[in-house]
Amino acid sequence: MPCASLDDLDLDLFRTAYLPSMVAPEVIEENGRPVRQQLSSLHLTTPDGRPTTLGTLIVGLDPSSHIPGAYVQFVRYQGGDLDAPVADDQELRQNIVGVASRLEPLLRSNIRTRLVEEGSRETPQRPARS
Repeated sequence: MPCASLDDLDLDLFRTAYLPSMVAPEVIEENGRPVRQQLSSLHLTTPDGRPTTLGTLIVGLDPSSHIPGAYVQFVRYQGGDLDAPVADDQELRQNIVGVASRLEPLLRSNIRTRLVEEGSRETPQRPARS
């Protein structure tokens, strides 16, 4: 069940991060819509102001308390098999905007193989050890 009210949404995050990434600045300035109408037009709330599941996931203050399973679990194993010991295990329980900002550096610090273009193919390559 999505959030119950606008109080369950991070409206500052909506205004500063989400809205500018979805709507051109000149459009925001030109139309002068109140936040409630902006949220509704982007389907983050219903027309009567109740947060939708999308709104809860994108800018909810605590999505996993309203939507079971609304989190990302990051697991890195010490080996190549799922039977290998776990090297790192984290549950990221935030809205999608927050998870994305935490997940990017987490992935960058744990990627051990990169794809290298070889003609029309991509080949996995491990970085040289120093």
